[in-house]
Amino acid sequence: MPSHTVYLRNPEATFQIGVFLAENASLPLFIALNGDLGTGKTALSQGIAHGLGIQESVVSPTFTLVNTYPSPRGTLYHLDIYRLGSLEDVYDLGLEDWFQEENSLFLVEWQNKFQNWLIPIPTLQIELSHHPPGRTLTIHFPDACKTLESAFQQWKN
Repeated sequence: MPSHTVYLRNPEATFQIGVFLAENASLPLFIALNGDLGTGKTALSQGIAHGLGIQESVVSPTFTLVNTYPSPRGTLYHLDIYRLGSLEDVYDLGLEDWFQEENSLFLVEWQNKFQNWLIPIPTLQIELSHHPPGRTLTIHFPDACKTLESAFQQWKN
């Protein structure tokens, strides 16, 4: 799976890459968002929501586990699975039913906590990491996202 890494100077750059991804993504899409605390997962999530046309404030669903936001393009399901004990707990939230929706974007923080995911839609793997004074973002593009990958390459250059 091809990957691309970019350096993000500040939270605004992280937000803007989220906007770009959402504006150019074909739905349905699953975004696996991984990274330590403080690497910019919330800023990226807010950018993705903005790129989908969501006007309300987007916060990490750390304690609610899942936040759902309707948008002009479809539904954003924002999950934080850090506190869950198993992949079965994730599916108990209703994930399999949500996968049936054609115009949906799944943004799952801490996706790498569990192995053996069965995700029936294209999946972007995004890893954020500390790289003082900013952050780095690495995106792994599946074959099903070639158009988004091409747009991303042009955008970052």
